[in-house]
Amino acid sequence: MIFRTILAWGLLLAHVLLAGCASSPEQRDRPEWVDGQASGWPAAQYLTGQGAGATRSQAENRARAALALTLEARIEAELSDETRFQASAGSASRDGAGAETD
Repeated sequence: MIFRTILAWGLLLAHVLLAGCASSPEQRDRPEWVDGQASGWPAAQYLTGQGAGATRSQAENRARAALALTLEARIEAELSDETRFQASAGSASRDGAGAETD
């Protein structure tokens, strides 16, 4: 009886060890867009947003929010530059308005 128990445990252990040595299924390559850039979508021409979440829907919403923040920052910078330019152009024309020329 003891021999059968030892044999059963030995076979179970051998089975577990051999199963652990089995090769894993072939890993698929990650798509380029997972890392943020893809050769078909150059970063100089396209904006992308990345998001992670428990569900795909949540991840997509977070990616849209990240993209919206990027766009908001760019628009704010453009408006700030334009406002500064208009202010400096306005003060330059006011300074030169009363000057006399020979």
